Amino acid sequence: SCVRDVFSLKHSASHGQVFERSGLYRISKHFKFALESAISERRHSHAVLLEDDLLISPDLLRYFWSVAWLLEKDPTLWCAS
Repeated sequence: SCVRDVFSLKHSASHGQVFERSGLYRISKHFKFALESAISERRHSHAVLLEDDLLISPDLLRYFWSVAWLLEKDPTLWCAS
């Protein structure tokens, strides 16, 4: 299956209304929006999600570039970290 297919899934927790009022729900909606924008609308093959307070190493993008082939080769992988 493809990441684009996952965007249509609905949360099926028994406490859905409680979840929808939580901060976690708002964060997950934001991540969904960002991923849909990058993968579905802009048709990028990969996306890197970073928090705004992270200090990243100079070779971060090189690392992700070097493992991207794994994501393409193995359909059971969803991410590299």
